[in-house]
Amino acid sequence: MNSDIQSPPPIHAHVSDSSCSMLGAGLGGKFIIIKKLQTYSVGDIVCFKSFRGSIIHRVTHVKHGYVFTKGDHNKNGDGWIPIEDVEGKLIEILK
Repeated sequence: MNSDIQSPPPIHAHVSDSSCSMLGAGLGGKFIIIKKLQTYSVGDIVCFKSFRGSIIHRVTHVKHGYVFTKGDHNKNGDGWIPIEDVEGKLIEILK
């Protein structure tokens, strides 16, 4: 019996070009791949669930079980996001 824990497969998503908070990161109108991780670091670009749908922002702070995120062009952050609400880290931008 294999005891290795398998991570979920990467998720493919399309980023709207109408969102302006992360356009400087080159994401607008692009297809991206995100992957669920157990931990995230400051500077990671992550996708998380919100009452507004899925949001892609950068991690600015990390504490046990939470990340604090903010869009690159936003004045204010999103608050502390539980790790279980993070859908994954951006691992590739497709053309």
